[in-house]
Amino acid sequence: MSDNIQEKLDAIIDDAVSRHLKNSSSKGNLGYSSIEEYRRVTGKKFRRTRDQMKRNISPEEAFNEFLDKNNT
Repeated sequence: MSDNIQEKLDAIIDDAVSRHLKNSSSKGNLGYSSIEEYRRVTGKKFRRTRDQMKRNISPEEAFNEFLDKNNT
């Protein structure tokens, strides 16, 4: 393989790895400000876990637990 092609492939791979690392590190910081924003961004309804329902916590409290758990 010529040096020019190798350099281009190296640049493409470096860029892809950098983008992947950037995206994977940002997953820890979800940044949703509300259940409504979560639904708008993800298209999914936020659901409490069975444990949260047994503990009779509000959807907002459950959402805060979800954020805390996923921001670590």
